[in-house]
This record gives sequence, C-alpha cells and structure tokens, in this order.
Amino acid sequence: MNLAISYRSRQAAIRVLTIIIVYKKTTMSKFGINNVLRKINKDLELLAEGVKMSIKGENKIIKGAAIAVLGNTLATHEFCGFKIGVGFAFQKCRECECTNTDMQTKFHQRFFQQRNLDRYDEQCGELTRARTKCLFRRLSMTYGINSRSCCRDCP
Repeated sequence: MNLAISYRSRQAAIRVLTIIIVYKKTTMSKFGINNVLRKINKDLELLAEGVKMSIKGENKIIKGAAIAVLGNTLATHEFCGFKIGVGFAFQKCRECECTNTDMQTKFHQRFFQQRNLDRYDEQCGELTRARTKCLFRRLSMTYGINSRSCCRDCP
C-alpha cells in the first residue's frame, strides 16, 4: 500500500502469484498445497520486512503483503485447508459453521455461526491432537477441514 494507486492494480503485478499457483498445480496434487505455499509464505515474509529496490536510480525499501486471495469455491477451500469436495463434510461452508440441513432451509447469515480465526485455529488444533486416524477423520468431516493452511501464517 506504499505504492501509488496507479501501480497497485497493474495486471503485471497481479499475475506473478497466479502463474506460480497455476504452474505448480501438478506439484500441489503430488505434494500438497501447504508444501507449495510455504515457499510463497517465505517470500511474503521477506516482502513484509522490506526489499531494497532501485527505482529510477534511487534505492528504496519496498514493503508489501498479500491482501486478498481470489478463487472459485474449490480453489479457496483447498487454499484454506477446507474439504474440497464439500459432500464429505458436516459443516460444508468456509464462511460459517452451518450444517447441510440448515444450508437448505435457512437463507440469511444471521441464522449461522460465522467462522473466525480463533475457532479455525481451535479446530485445526483438535485435528493435530487427534490420537487415531478414525478420530482425525471424524473431526475432519465434522469441521469440514482437512488441515491447517500454512497461509494462516502469512504476514
């Protein structure tokens, strides 16, 4: 946000991360999205600390951060550690903790408990502490979460 607005929304700047994610899709399938995104996190940490750049012959420290993640439902579910095939989850939505029945009968957000980072961290912690695969699968289906996304650590 320390760049002039005319430079912030340039398509050339937006595509860099998009190309990495699309290019690495086969790698993500093989190794898991968190392994791919850890490298992006490290780069974002460096950018948050500041990177020395020469702009028009003048050395400047440029800082930046990821401020949004855009994608379709399946991509954003995968990116955030939620179940990709929501048919396999009791809580199917990444925005709230609604059940399938409530999702079909209630049509306003006031009827649903919204998800938040504290609750997400709590649920991911329960998954991590699950002592058996059976318990892990049960919690994963209940919460609709496969794993804690390493993007949770993005600066």
